[in-house]
Amino acid sequence: LPKTTATIARLARTGVEERTALFEGEALGALYTLCSKENDIKIQVHAAYAISALASNFTSTMDENRVYAYAAVQTEATQLKVVHTLTASLTSWQPELQAAAADALASLCYRNSEVRREMGRMDACRLLVNLLYSQHVDVHKAALCALRAYCVEPARAQEVEQREALSQICKLSRSDKDDVVFRALSLAWMLAGADSIKEKLATEEDGGFLKYVVSLLKSNHRHVQSIAATLLRKISLMKENARKIFDEGAHSELVSILFDTDDTTKVNIIGCLHVICLETSRKETIMTNQDLKEFLETTIKTQPRGGKAKPSKALESSSKRLHDFLFPKQEENTASFTQALLN
Repeated sequence: LPKTTATIARLARTGVEERTALFEGEALGALYTLCSKENDIKIQVHAAYAISALASNFTSTMDENRVYAYAAVQTEATQLKVVHTLTASLTSWQPELQAAAADALASLCYRNSEVRREMGRMDACRLLVNLLYSQHVDVHKAALCALRAYCVEPARAQEVEQREALSQICKLSRSDKDDVVFRALSLAWMLAGADSIKEKLATEEDGGFLKYVVSLLKSNHRHVQSIAATLLRKISLMKENARKIFDEGAHSELVSILFDTDDTTKVNIIGCLHVICLETSRKETIMTNQDLKEFLETTIKTQPRGGKAKPSKALESSSKRLHDFLFPKQEENTASFTQALLN
């Protein structure tokens, strides 16, 4: 059975046709029966991971552009009460089963509000927050994934905050495992939709957490670097936080990674820089950065050629807005000077 369930998990990650065949072959129902306490722990663990793979690959990739979610599996899982069984497994004394159950819940509730409501009724959030204090890395990663997928609505983010989990999330972001660091920062990003949490993240560890996130812009891990920039973008939306981010020298590091990252991250970096620049003295400092000016001008003027992709519309638009803000056209400068003389 462990080999069979592992094979199902592998097939589920192979492609749409394989997942469809497994689902139509009623694999979910069979896997659900293997998750019951009557079975050996090893069988329960493998069955939970197979359910996770069938529902989504959210927990096994750090690139959300490559994430799939099988809505039919997620819906049927609520009908079969799979969420109930998996939530109960979170209280197991076996860390392997805790991790597998949390992993499966993460995949089931990813982009599925019905599963999230069911988890809310089962008080899964409290149990997942408890797992953040586990001594096992696999449990940390799975619990962080599950909370990240669960907290997409503001009310659920507030629920995590009220359980005083922010300090532990920040602590886990300092793990020596890159995937745990990524998942912790990703969860912090999701929670930071609320202004109260933005403020707490900026002051956590007396500002030490913010300084640490800025330092991750130098990370050799592409996904960690990207999520650090994305988190700074969201935190910067509060005026005082933008000042703190500038004081930590983040603007220079943000510019340095603009030339070697994906378009989505570039948009977030440019957005962060734009917010930082809203204060005159900071704007005057940032506009002297020749690398930034070169990037903005190149992005705005780039035309598709030689098989090279044109920048996304979002990147073009945000680059143009920042460029026009930092380097207004000459006629605009002349008009402003003339108006100043008249005044």
